Amino acid sequence: MTNIDNLNSLSDLLNSVPEGTTADILASDLEAGNFDTAHLVMPDGTALDVTYTGPVAEGYVSPFETMDEEE
Repeated sequence: MTNIDNLNSLSDLLNSVPEGTTADILASDLEAGNFDTAHLVMPDGTALDVTYTGPVAEGYVSPFETMDEEE
């Protein structure tokens, strides 16, 4: 498991994973740090669990939050 506590380190990690990597959360939430734990799977099948304890990107609103407001 990889533990990250700031957006710069999270961005560095995400930039280092190969293209085609999948995650079990929305990409926008992942990039903004709007999660506690994400499970990434690389194209070769290698898995990586990432925990994030830092702040969410300033001004970020999850698409799920905006859908709730529209209903």
